[in-house]
Amino acid sequence: MVIDIENGNQLKKTADSLGREMSLIAIDRLPKIKEAYKNISAFKNISFKEASFFILGNVAHYYWQMPVIEEKFLKAEAPHRGANRYYLAILENETGGDVQPFDLFVNKFQRTGNYTAGYYGTEIERKDSIISKTDLSEIVNSKNSSIPFLKLDDQKKLNDVAAIISPDLLNYIEKNRTLFVKLYLNSVYKDQTTFREWFVWYYQFIITQVNKTLIAKGYINSFSQKETKFLLIR
Repeated sequence: MVIDIENGNQLKKTADSLGREMSLIAIDRLPKIKEAYKNISAFKNISFKEASFFILGNVAHYYWQMPVIEEKFLKAEAPHRGANRYYLAILENETGGDVQPFDLFVNKFQRTGNYTAGYYGTEIERKDSIISKTDLSEIVNSKNSSIPFLKLDDQKKLNDVAAIISPDLLNYIEKNRTLFVKLYLNSVYKDQTTFREWFVWYYQFIITQVNKTLIAKGYINSFSQKETKFLLIR
């Protein structure tokens, strides 16, 4: 799937309006999300305001939400490519700068032993590693790290956070399934890839606008919107 500037901007036309509308789901469920956030030990020294970009962006709508969307809406896992399952697209970068094409928010991961360092944001990470081995050791052994160290129990609780909006989110995208199919069939991508893979990238455009809307309305702290790093225990 090749997303050039022209077709990417075409995707944005409808995705932006859908994203602004979909942001209302998280806003409506925000009190429950904040309450669940209090129970995650990895964030006991990190305020919700500081973690709002990670929680509302990555947890509620993306990385922790995608397995639910795959199971309930797409009814399939990501394609098996190489040793992993993942979605693939080539995106034209008009600016050529340090920001992801179309300002998309992405996840990147780096495995080191029993740990996986994660990055979520709009900036292009140009370093060879997300977290150095020295920093990783300090995070694992520190009780006051600004980078959350997510043990298995904490990761399960993040699934619970995502589940707070899952039913309404699924209802919303299911309600628009006919629109999605129509957009796909009228696009150049129907000859390039499956509907499932097209939808995942289109969903990326939608949640990018969700993030931007939540930032503009003050629900996501604007000072933490560029990137966030986290550490998972495997």
